[in-house]
Amino acid sequence: MLAPLDATYQGYRVGIWLKDQRAAARKAASADPRTAHCPARPARPSRFPGR
Repeated sequence: MLAPLDATYQGYRVGIWLKDQRAAARKAASADPRTAHCPARPARPSRFPGR
């Protein structure tokens, strides 16, 4: 059960804060963990093959 967007607690709009937290959690869960932390490096030919 989710809180409505207009929910408040002691004058604070917690409904919108909860909505933003859920959206951030969905975005983090859908991100590929291999590319989220390390940017892709361009492939360069080796100057010394076989070493």
